[in-house]
Amino acid sequence: MVAHPIRQFIEKIVSPKDYYQQEIVKSVLFDGALVVKEPSHTFQEYFSPIFLSQFQILEYAEINDTGTERINGDIYPSFFIIHSAKK
Repeated sequence: MVAHPIRQFIEKIVSPKDYYQQEIVKSVLFDGALVVKEPSHTFQEYFSPIFLSQFQILEYAEINDTGTERINGDIYPSFFIIHSAKK
């Protein structure tokens, strides 16, 4: 389970935002009870040719956690889960 790149993009505070620029993103969760700082990532990093050559994706899920902060009322996936097996 990892942070969803879309969530990280939405939470970037720089303007203009650059999806591809890796930077530290601050996420405020559970009405401010938890603040997490983490590097942003792209889907390309998670599904790299190296990963796909060594693993088979068995299942994929995008999840919205209702306890996480919603920015400007938008609903978006908070994280995703990859169930994979070594080839």
